[in-house]
Amino acid sequence: MIKRLILVGLFALCVIGSARAESLIVTLSERTVDITSNFTGSAITVFGAVRRDASTVPRASDYDVVVTVTGPQTDRVTRLKERFLGVWVNRSSRTFEDVPSAYTVLSNRPVAEIAHSSLLRRFQIGIDHVLPVAEEAPAEVDEEGVVVEDTQDTRLGDRVFERAFLRLQRQEQIYQEDPDAVAVIDNTLFRARATFPADVPLGLFDVNVYLFSGGVLLAEERVGILVRKTGFEQFIFRMSQQDQLMYGGLAVLLALLTGWLGSVVFRRS
Repeated sequence: MIKRLILVGLFALCVIGSARAESLIVTLSERTVDITSNFTGSAITVFGAVRRDASTVPRASDYDVVVTVTGPQTDRVTRLKERFLGVWVNRSSRTFEDVPSAYTVLSNRPVAEIAHSSLLRRFQIGIDHVLPVAEEAPAEVDEEGVVVEDTQDTRLGDRVFERAFLRLQRQEQIYQEDPDAVAVIDNTLFRARATFPADVPLGLFDVNVYLFSGGVLLAEERVGILVRKTGFEQFIFRMSQQDQLMYGGLAVLLALLTGWLGSVVFRRS
């Protein structure tokens, strides 16, 4: 009898949970960004809709939508310059491994107002939360109990490099945030426009769409955008990767041809 009551209770919870569940339908105006010789940038529109069951209970607050566009992972080095004997030199550095080569956050209002920072950090939403949080290890001590390495001081030093890294990415517009880029229509439909500059890195970009209400994450959906070279640029790039000898010979030949043409054009009579 008790087991039957437990099963009935679990079934009721599942029904209530499904009645309140929302899901996302996301599509893109284009699935690829083709880079040619005259490429100066491109833009892709993200379209979406909130799908609700007929018995879904209305939310007390409107929906918030956040769209993140994340480029392929790469390694980046941040260096700290200090003045030494009157000259600025690089004294220390920090390598950030597997960080986005490009990162854009689009939302209908500032992400800090949409959800708590702990939730944003968990899903790495927003520039301030894009770096993974490293687990702090206990301080190392020797046999006599003397601290050999203070991990707290090390972590404080890491935070200095993290802040500098994020500041540089913002300045160079590699990481961007636009709190007015998502338009939510009738609390059901939404659209956002993601731009790709002329120096966009190649590879697969992840487009993650998050649906919030009242600071709670309700649903998420992911689609991909492929940034690739086409035409003669793709031919040259593939040759440089697969046949280095031919690529080097072609580069030397083009250099000689360019030099000869220059001498002909500017030859003194």
